[in-house]
Amino acid sequence: MAATTFHRFSELPAELRDEIWELALPGPARRHPELMLGRVVVLRSPPPQTRDPAMLQVNRESRAIAMRFYNMRDHYNCPYGKFFNFEVDNFYFAGKDLPSTGWTIPEYSIFEEEYNISMADRRKIKNIILAFPWSFASGSPFIFVRKTGQAFFQSLVTFENVKAVTIEIWQDDALDIMDIMAPRMPELNVSTNRMLRERLGHVVQFISRCGDGIRPDWKAPEWRIQMVQAGNET
Repeated sequence: MAATTFHRFSELPAELRDEIWELALPGPARRHPELMLGRVVVLRSPPPQTRDPAMLQVNRESRAIAMRFYNMRDHYNCPYGKFFNFEVDNFYFAGKDLPSTGWTIPEYSIFEEEYNISMADRRKIKNIILAFPWSFASGSPFIFVRKTGQAFFQSLVTFENVKAVTIEIWQDDALDIMDIMAPRMPELNVSTNRMLRERLGHVVQFISRCGDGIRPDWKAPEWRIQMVQAGNET
């Protein structure tokens, strides 16, 4: 059936129009706020093009509905968009851009300039993605994940309401991680995924203890790990 235009939408009851507009809202998007470390912008390779919701541009009614869910943050310098849904969007940080020096104690994270994200906004963020390329740390993702991941998880104490953290390991199609690691650890006969899970499990336990020591009411977020083939990140 050919697509048709419903010309009498404006005649529908306001409550029904609101429900329809809400159903048209996009799902979770991956957002890339620029990091500000020492007031220097951290440059990255261009991320996927996740643009602002089209509903913001349809008409005043649709924009009013969208603005119930989205907040404008121009100063995040996020490529391709400046509107964020703190409840569902995934805030993406590339592990290679997170220096471990100076990130080893939670107290360092009291500075808002660290992420270019205010403390008030940190309390709104629910989902975080932390991505690591396999090629860092002399070809080993394990040491890099442990050092930078541990420092990052310590700073999560300031993201008070985060519910989920996804750890992504970018894997090159041409060279599997185990092709690099196996010669160094011939006694190990386990999968890369399992090794990473065990290593990250220790990190999460350590950070949970740190969080309990700083804020007794702090709840560690759920976390998961996934391998991402190069070029398939979304």
